[in-house]
Amino acid sequence: MFPTDSAHEKKRFHFDNLYMDSPREYESIMLYQIGDLSCKAGYTVEEHKQLCYEISYIFSGEGCFYMDDKKYKVSQGDIIINVPDEIHKIESGSCDNFRYFYIGFKFNHSNYTKSPFFNIEKRLENLSGPVKKDRLNINIPFLCALKELRNRSEYSYVMINTYIHQILVLTYRVFFSTWESIYDYKDFTGSSKEIA
Repeated sequence: MFPTDSAHEKKRFHFDNLYMDSPREYESIMLYQIGDLSCKAGYTVEEHKQLCYEISYIFSGEGCFYMDDKKYKVSQGDIIINVPDEIHKIESGSCDNFRYFYIGFKFNHSNYTKSPFFNIEKRLENLSGPVKKDRLNINIPFLCALKELRNRSEYSYVMINTYIHQILVLTYRVFFSTWESIYDYKDFTGSSKEIA
């Protein structure tokens, strides 16, 4: 993320964890950045070349994501995927409540003969459209990862690793799968032994 100097006054808050010079290893994922940005109308992240994969989730408001000269209007609940080497820009809409979470990463092949995310990586290389409406509550692992980063403790690495993996798998399911998050316990009858 590269906001302009004038954009700083249009920020409400920005919790940015940037590791571009020294990415953090979370098993088969190299984390380059993760954060939460809330801004007023007219905020712009200037055009730049995308260095890694980036998944963004629009928590509130509306705006535009520009990718390789294509404009995508985004609003609350949208998930956006950016791929490496893409030319990328973000603008908030006319509302004063544009807020989004983001994670920038690359797949780490150095310690794995085959990454557990091999299929996800291949699918991201052939993305047909970069924006989809969330249907699996990807905001939950985003918020949990951000809480762990803000309040690190003994098991934060384990928890952050888990949440990053959840973000990737849920994004994959939203974009490339018909998997639904359905568990209706009311459909079960009988004892707990029968349910299990």
